[in-house]
Amino acid sequence: MDRLWPVSVVAVAALGPLTLAAANQGLPMHISVLLMVVGVVGGIGLILGLVAGPRLASVTVAITWLFWNYPLFGDLWWITAFAVAGAVWIASQWEWVRSTTFLAAMAIVVVPVTSLAVSRPPEVRAASGDVPLAQPAVTPDVWVLVVDGYTSLAEVARQTGVDVSGFAAELEQRQFQVPSGRANYPVTYLSVASMLEQSYVAVVGDDTTHRTPYYRIIQGGNATVDQFLSWGYDYVHVPPGIWSGSECGGREDLCVEADLPNDTLTALAAMTPLSLDSDSNVGAAAAQSNPADVVSRVPDGSNPVFVFAHLMAPHQPFFYDRECEVQAVSIHVAANPQFDPDSYGQAIECLNRQLLTGVDAILDRDPGAVIVIQADHGTGDFADEFADDRYEVFSAIRSACPVPDQLSVVNVMRIVSGCLTGRTDLAEHVEYSMTYDDPVIRQLER
Repeated sequence: MDRLWPVSVVAVAALGPLTLAAANQGLPMHISVLLMVVGVVGGIGLILGLVAGPRLASVTVAITWLFWNYPLFGDLWWITAFAVAGAVWIASQWEWVRSTTFLAAMAIVVVPVTSLAVSRPPEVRAASGDVPLAQPAVTPDVWVLVVDGYTSLAEVARQTGVDVSGFAAELEQRQFQVPSGRANYPVTYLSVASMLEQSYVAVVGDDTTHRTPYYRIIQGGNATVDQFLSWGYDYVHVPPGIWSGSECGGREDLCVEADLPNDTLTALAAMTPLSLDSDSNVGAAAAQSNPADVVSRVPDGSNPVFVFAHLMAPHQPFFYDRECEVQAVSIHVAANPQFDPDSYGQAIECLNRQLLTGVDAILDRDPGAVIVIQADHGTGDFADEFADDRYEVFSAIRSACPVPDQLSVVNVMRIVSGCLTGRTDLAEHVEYSMTYDDPVIRQLER
């Protein structure tokens, strides 16, 4: 069995990427990054295993496992690594220990490999009915600003104690309508996809384990982009930079992105003692969540523009405090606290000022611009399907047409494009639930 040690070293080197891929089914992984990491880590271990024999290979396997599980040990990782390396080196002089370690090394990759092998991507529903493509009489600039995780103003006040009623008044002075918004799904990739597709993209019984089809909708393969491109608009896509679900998909005329490591590499680094949270990376990611900064980077053109901007604010990581000073956070979303009322409230105070600055800049370019400020979900724990505040969302639309007092996210772009084409039909409001542990869609009864 000692001759097989190099195989186990390479297997454990692949543990991190395999685990990440299995945990994020359908995430548009940057395969070159995964292969590079496996190649580097596995190559080093393979050389050690071949040159130094099974005892050093045993130590390499143990250290590699620890490498991919850094969050379990935190500040104690280095002490743990030295202790484990010494213990394994001593114990591996016995063949039965080496054999047990080898079998364990092979066994730990079985779960993610099996998960990837048996899962299949779903068939995602197309928009129900053809969306109107006839040329509208007027073609104002249209800006859609997705403010990720922005709950209703009433919930902001209740959860954080921050009075944001003045923000709604400021928007209304700029001819916005501020309805009561409700999400249809508890997660970004379903909520934003349904808004852009102008239709429910997953219904009762659908398994949403694979996210790639929904990501492709957000990345430009949707009914809304079809409409605006057919009308002669320039399509500008603004990704958040730290979540690849809404990265630029290739249909856009302009991609306004930040110079940041892709989130596959960021997620891998977060599993290890390494860090990509440099001041420059955090600053770039913060700027990408600042609507005023984003607006300033969209150039004027001869054609009307349709701008879709996904802002990772006020969602964690909370890049800004109430004075809009950049905070020391991680650019890997999951590495940050899920929810902190004080930081959330401060982030919203800053975001509201940035939004007003961005809106004013848009109106300076085109006083007749249509502007949507829309959240995808609220703040509640979506693992609790009865968390009502998860479905409370902020909505504000500047449009020539009336907006219903109760606005369903799935109808946002129906209203916006319908105002230009005369379409008046709206989808019935339905609220669906799922969790990452149980990704099969269920319907909520309120």
